[in-house]
Amino acid sequence: MRTNPADGGACFQLAVLLLAPDAGSYYYRRRSLLQRGRKLVNRAVALQPGKWDRHALLGFVCTHRPQDHSIALEAFHTALRLNPKDKVVQVFIPALLADMGREREAIAAINAIARQQRVNLTSHRAALRKAGMPVNADNLLQAFIRPRNFFASDLWTAAERIRRKLQPAAHDKAVKAERDDCLRRQRELRESFDSARVPVPLRSLSAAASRYGIGDDGCRPLLMKRMTRPTRLKLIREARKLARPVQEWLDGFEPGHMSDEAAAFMYLLEGLEETE
Repeated sequence: MRTNPADGGACFQLAVLLLAPDAGSYYYRRRSLLQRGRKLVNRAVALQPGKWDRHALLGFVCTHRPQDHSIALEAFHTALRLNPKDKVVQVFIPALLADMGREREAIAAINAIARQQRVNLTSHRAALRKAGMPVNADNLLQAFIRPRNFFASDLWTAAERIRRKLQPAAHDKAVKAERDDCLRRQRELRESFDSARVPVPLRSLSAAASRYGIGDDGCRPLLMKRMTRPTRLKLIREARKLARPVQEWLDGFEPGHMSDEAAAFMYLLEGLEETE
């Protein structure tokens, strides 16, 4: 895809296509790719300063280096001013403040977005204290969506739209190949999953874990989208009810020795959180 440097939309699209394939690998991207992506996004922002998603993508790119965090924060604030209802950017701001060590500001921002998103922080704080965990910004943010995961998902979706428009035949072929690979992974998980290795009180989630507990960040949302809405909502309610005993089970494994079944439960809960 050739880019007209005077076309802000084209610069933004190319930046999305560059960054989307590794969007989930937050800290492990090639420096040259990030530099090129940032150059394109900066150009898109300069040409189209009124478009919130340009500023949001600039903020995301700038979160990769601590020395750029101030630029990232300014970009996110601009994106939120242009689109005050975007929940991902709302949560990204206190997450970034926490990364910057600005704990008091992060907690103040968390309190503000909790009111906007109608999140009950009082019960979450009580749960943290009961579990003996510090009531800090990082732990309070667990009450919200995970902004980096959701931003990565948005990037994938935007990249798919661009590819579909530019090369429909190639896009359809790539989508089929990805779907077939995900179905293969799902089949292998179901064949290897042993419910007998799951604690009895948690086995009501075993069938879902064996279907959707895929470790691949691309396949997991793709497979979960195949669920009907009533099935997804029922599963979310069941997962919420069992969240604490599941976490206690997962915490019982030594680092690096988690069973395949436990890993599937972990990825199932992560996937439900991402799609909620």
